[in-house]
Amino acid sequence: QDMVLRNFAENLMTYALGRRLEWHDMPAVRAITTAAAAKDNRFSAFVAAVVTHPAFRMSEAGPMPGAARTTAAQGQ
Repeated sequence: QDMVLRNFAENLMTYALGRRLEWHDMPAVRAITTAAAAKDNRFSAFVAAVVTHPAFRMSEAGPMPGAARTTAAQGQ
């Protein structure tokens, strides 16, 4: 069960960050899994732990799809 929950946390974090996880992300995954376990492993606990973790809050957002088109259209 622990491996399944850790794998779920890794996949959720991968999706939230928009990139593959590296070795330095593993402490964050463990912290998220521990925080969710304290709240009976509820889905909402996993999501809350991910979005409040500094790895998520400090990640850079990439350009939005279509952003260049919109900017070019405004200049005309």
